[in-house]
Amino acid sequence: MTALLLAAGSAAAPGGIAAARAAEATLYAGPEADPAFSELAPELVTALFPEHRLALAPVAGAEAALDHVAQEPGALAIADLAAMLDYAARHGSGTTLEFHGQLSRQCLLAFARRGGWVHGFADIADAHGQPQPTVGLVGADAAATLAELRRLDPGLAELDVTPGTAGELAGRVAHGSLDLLLMVAQAGFDDAAAARLADDTRLVELPVVTRMLAHAAAAADSGFTLALPRPASGLPWVEPPPMTLCTPVGVVLRSDAAPALREAVAAAAPRVAAMFQRPDFLARATTAAKSALHDAAGSIRGLLDPP
Repeated sequence: MTALLLAAGSAAAPGGIAAARAAEATLYAGPEADPAFSELAPELVTALFPEHRLALAPVAGAEAALDHVAQEPGALAIADLAAMLDYAARHGSGTTLEFHGQLSRQCLLAFARRGGWVHGFADIADAHGQPQPTVGLVGADAAATLAELRRLDPGLAELDVTPGTAGELAGRVAHGSLDLLLMVAQAGFDDAAAARLADDTRLVELPVVTRMLAHAAAAADSGFTLALPRPASGLPWVEPPPMTLCTPVGVVLRSDAAPALREAVAAAAPRVAAMFQRPDFLARATTAAKSALHDAAGSIRGLLDPP
């Protein structure tokens, strides 16, 4: 697999070749459309340079990234905690994996047709027989996340799944050709898209929770917790988003990796996380919404004020 070495201040061709040859390990992340690869991974590579030179390689998803870590002593991956724990449980005893971070957070959001038959995510899990519930999936690695949910709640096994974009699938849910839109949202990266769905008057936002998923979120071995998926608007007339399943995204490596690399990753993870926790980054959707509402309120006041 072709790997790209990203290093701060790397020179042109000769220096770049020398740096690539000096790479001591590979960081796997993906798919390429996922912020884990396009945003988090380059920042981690830069944060570890020059003491540790990492080659960055794209993979199909968290499962493939974790396969590399399990097989390569010096490999690292960016993956969510729920995926790592699910992977370790399915592959039995063997190499111990370590999780460092949270670099970001991944949350599951559900949107149903307002006035439709789906009033809660549990309705999808409890629907048996024909026709099967139809669910639109949004997110670069959403299929793998749904597979994890199905292992935690077998009632989700009988779903007819359709991947697509948020806008396309939202329209289908609103018109009744899909029963539910399930979105795997990366905090800070997908806040604006999630806010647009939440503001769609044709849809209602639902927490991704069933009885079995709630039990899993309360256990330490699932990697999931119940949390707010994005910042609340702070406006008294705007309801906060419902608490839903979320899992931290961080760095995974083997416990037998070089001690210096493990210590460096543990030190770099908080610095990388801080870059994506700035108010102008994580709350950009909320800030934009407040600005729009402020402008609208000003326009209304202008119309109501006497000349």
